[in-house]
Amino acid sequence: MTCPPPKATLEMIDALPAGPLDARWASPDLVEVRKAGQPIVHLLVTRADRRQDTYIKLLGNTKTRFEVPILNSLSLGCLRRATGYERCDRTCYEDDQGRGGCYASANQYAIQRASVADHYDIVHNAILNDQLLVRLPSDGLAVLPDADLPVEKRSPIIRSSSESSDASFDLALGITQAWAEGNPDRWFLTLCSHHFRLSDAMLCWAAALGNVIGCTTVSGWLSAAELDDRFAAARRFQEFGLPTVIWLVTSRDWANELVLERALELVPPELVVEVPHRSSHHAQELPLFSDRGVSVCGSMRYDADGRRVEFHQGADGTLSRTVRGADGAPTKPRGQVHSRCLNCPTKCGWTALFGHGFGEAPALRRAA
Repeated sequence: MTCPPPKATLEMIDALPAGPLDARWASPDLVEVRKAGQPIVHLLVTRADRRQDTYIKLLGNTKTRFEVPILNSLSLGCLRRATGYERCDRTCYEDDQGRGGCYASANQYAIQRASVADHYDIVHNAILNDQLLVRLPSDGLAVLPDADLPVEKRSPIIRSSSESSDASFDLALGITQAWAEGNPDRWFLTLCSHHFRLSDAMLCWAAALGNVIGCTTVSGWLSAAELDDRFAAARRFQEFGLPTVIWLVTSRDWANELVLERALELVPPELVVEVPHRSSHHAQELPLFSDRGVSVCGSMRYDADGRRVEFHQGADGTLSRTVRGADGAPTKPRGQVHSRCLNCPTKCGWTALFGHGFGEAPALRRAA
């Protein structure tokens, strides 16, 4: 196993120009991250059996369970802190009072999970600690563990990376491309914050496969420089022929309309997926642009009993929530309300891109 060189200090990283990072394979078991041409972080690659739930979550996470499996080759951290963008030392979407935060965290920087320490600083992972992991199959074969199941029992969509901070990193290293090439009957969805710059070669590879969908996250919370870089990266997806979706995170406190206008310059409304801001695992705003023809992530929300929650706005602007009881009559939901991927009509933008033949294998569609 290659021994990684010492990490750069935060002072050295902050002194370099702000912008996307670069990633490359320094060796088969070492990934090098660069900023402005300077090596700043080296990450060891670990190997795991394909049958272990270490780099592929076949059942998905809490939200996507039984609907969208997650390819988890990069996880437990984010390198946005190293980009130098405005507010990069804070969790994404956090307000001036510290409310909100990264979708990977329930509160500022912290996550509680049985498999990791009680608290860790997700913003500084891989810079000040070694939480961020790069994991690949021990046999070197990019074949999904459920490949021997009948087609009707497999999910046709795989999300590449649990968090959008990881997805462009994953693409830059060619990990998603390898899985997409090894599983041509699946669609691989990459939801990117574009903290990493993709080379022309890696973009050509992704586009040539025909079963990779490139998604870009944007919001009015981001600084002008970071927003410009994300839209520029989305344009490159289009220029290279990658099916493109724009994910717009919205909150009533942000300049959402201006960002939506920029998104609509690139894609039609149905290829904009609005994501109402989530300030905790249980608190999520309602969409702002559902009357504009955009798709919505989080439109399917359920109570503690798994019943669909309906939202109603009164004449005075107040909101109420109801569910349908066993007799079909409206009643109050029980417990916390969660958004889920179950029965979602949007399918991460897939429905708008390819119609309703959701179960059709990408390889068969390309052959046709």
